[in-house]
Amino acid sequence: MGEHKRYYISEYQHLRFAVPEYEEQQAIATVLSKADDEIKSLEQKLSVLKDQKKFLLNNMVTGTIRLPRFVSQKRSVA
Repeated sequence: MGEHKRYYISEYQHLRFAVPEYEEQQAIATVLSKADDEIKSLEQKLSVLKDQKKFLLNNMVTGTIRLPRFVSQKRSVA
């Protein structure tokens, strides 16, 4: 336990990998960049929605904001 196998470059230098042409690499990079942009946009929207939820819940609990269907109902203390 605690022993790690040593890897030498000479063991793997014979391996060959298929690499797409430059244009295809550019196209892949463009798609991934657009996906990153979309993720950032969605994360920002999620953050705004979470802030709105926190604001609304806080104001509903404190009574600053009342839901329309509950405004007309009278409070009764048991």
